[in-house]
Amino acid sequence: MIMRGSCVRIKMLHLAHLAFNWSSCNDQASGTSHALVNFVDMADRTNVPEVVVWTDARHAQAVDGLLALMLEAGDTIELLAIGGPRVAAVDAIAKKYNAPRTDDLRHLLVEYPASQVLLADENGVSLDDLALAARQSQGVAMLEPAVADLSEHTTLMAKLTSESAIIELLPAFDRAPGWSGAADPTEALGKVESVSMISLGTAGGQSLFARLYDAWRMVLSVSDAPETIDASLAGPLTEAPQDLRALTGHLAIHARLGHGRSAVLQVSDRGGPMSRTLHVIGDKARLRVSDTDYDLHDIAGPLIDQSPTHAPPHATPGPQASLGDPQNSGAAIHDHDAAETATTSDNASDTRPDPTERFVQLAADHWRHVIQRRSSGSRPISVAAILSCAAATLLSTRTGQPESPATLLAMKR
Repeated sequence: MIMRGSCVRIKMLHLAHLAFNWSSCNDQASGTSHALVNFVDMADRTNVPEVVVWTDARHAQAVDGLLALMLEAGDTIELLAIGGPRVAAVDAIAKKYNAPRTDDLRHLLVEYPASQVLLADENGVSLDDLALAARQSQGVAMLEPAVADLSEHTTLMAKLTSESAIIELLPAFDRAPGWSGAADPTEALGKVESVSMISLGTAGGQSLFARLYDAWRMVLSVSDAPETIDASLAGPLTEAPQDLRALTGHLAIHARLGHGRSAVLQVSDRGGPMSRTLHVIGDKARLRVSDTDYDLHDIAGPLIDQSPTHAPPHATPGPQASLGDPQNSGAAIHDHDAAETATTSDNASDTRPDPTERFVQLAADHWRHVIQRRSSGSRPISVAAILSCAAATLLSTRTGQPESPATLLAMKR
């Protein structure tokens, strides 16, 4: 007999009559990790998200951290199975969570149909398998872009239906506490004249292509599509690759937006701990947004608005001070900053901080939004527009000349 709240080790099979809320706990006697099982009322059975995960070795650490964080936070999910290549890092995750293991993605999707699918593969997954996941689930979360060129995008769209789940790349910048706390700050900017996006992080958390995709998505959300893109690639590669998924190193990008406006992007998958910052300068105001906070200044200098974490102790903001919900956004931003500060302090004397920690925190927040089907509220951006900018970036690194996203887009039509 299994008692409520007792520490036991069980196999996470797809059982029709049981649902569990998992979190980690320690066996004080043995020091080994076990699973804390709490029964979910049968009336709530249909509300428990069933999850399957596919990961490669590169993303195994991040996926492990993501699952652990979700479970430690008390999220009610049922992990049905783990899939991925037969490598030690993926085997270890399946063993840790005592989950069924497969090295065939189609088998994973067919044998363990789930409401939520998490895919993390630097080489992408087959479009047929991706379409199957989208058709039979309620949400598909990915740590790498679903497609890597315009032809793949066209093919995938033909395989999907109006009932297919939305496919989202985690963690999107506009799902982070900084942007969501600022609500819609672009209204105060006036005419946007200059945009700057910096996205840095380690290869273990996410590829350079994934960071480039997210960076272009944010730039396009606050500006028009660029007329030309001039880019250079630095780092370990002796020459720029032909495939976006093969990119690694540091990208420096300048884009002409037309009418005398411009955008600058710096993107790296070898830049240490994760850090993303967006600057937007308009003719009326200047906005700075990071993963955790934001501030908005009048173009003449005075502060218009900022995250609650910036406010002095006991300060009371004026009635016009907040563009978002200060209670909700402030709490989220404070939690992230506090976690980062604690991690840095705890590890300073003995071990280096885990460079994927912030990535995992932000990915977990975004994944909850996917599971709960919450909209980001941001303006929808065409995937084709993002891919054309990414393709023009790659082509420019190869030719050494400015390239036109519109020309590449027209060539694929």
